[in-house]
Amino acid sequence: MCYSNQMKWFCFFSALLALLPRLAAWEYIADFYFSENFPLCYNYTALPVKGTPAGEQLAVGEVIRVALVQDTREDTESSLPFSVDAAGELVPAEGLTKEQMQWCDLYVAAAKPDSQTWRTITQNGIPEGTRDGGAGSQVYMVKASCSAAFPKVSDEDFAVYVNYLVALDTRAGGTGACSGLPARVSRFAVSRGIDVSFQPVGASYAISVGYKGVNAEGIALPGCAVSEDFSTFRGDTWQPAVPLPSPGYLLRLVQAGYTPEPPRGRKAVIPFTLNIPLS
Repeated sequence: MCYSNQMKWFCFFSALLALLPRLAAWEYIADFYFSENFPLCYNYTALPVKGTPAGEQLAVGEVIRVALVQDTREDTESSLPFSVDAAGELVPAEGLTKEQMQWCDLYVAAAKPDSQTWRTITQNGIPEGTRDGGAGSQVYMVKASCSAAFPKVSDEDFAVYVNYLVALDTRAGGTGACSGLPARVSRFAVSRGIDVSFQPVGASYAISVGYKGVNAEGIALPGCAVSEDFSTFRGDTWQPAVPLPSPGYLLRLVQAGYTPEPPRGRKAVIPFTLNIPLS
């Protein structure tokens, strides 16, 4: 038992230090549920109805990802905190930095042996996942987790932590074949997930994609804007990927003594063609 003020402070800091390893291992976890009745599509012309897609389903080999964002903007809901470039990397919106967002690990097995930062579509416009509810179920679950160390937020600032489901269009022109990787991105679509700012340690949120599930919070299909109660179709929100810098722009940077940072997981390609216009 602690008696003196000094001992009380010692006990307080000892307890705080004991919590640090736990805080460092904090994970933001969400279970995303996908249904064959509400497949992800490349475009939407109407509100999807159970069993009736309202667009062209994502092809086998297409890619989905989940991003977790530390959003410190004043308005965190009316616009996206990022876009996606042609290399499949996150491009922060104005007022945010790359350190405030990260791709989550996605996996379908409890022990996470197959964890990676993307999943591919395997059938009927839905990704590979764990069948939920038995052999005859049309619902599949994909787990997403992120334990990133985000920048410290000052007492004057406010931050929310929100996950976003992202679908990519990686089809090659003329062939329609998908890359099977989060690369060669021509378009992307995003659905705002849920605020996990106050997620209990070790807990996970259940999110149903495109429909309102039982004991799960429903979110719209990526690229399909709907009303909050899922009753009204508001439009297709797929958008073109941010183009990578042109060779001429990269060359000007190199000549100025700056080496462009390559996208993560890719080798840097330094352009050297001398007949590229510099103006």
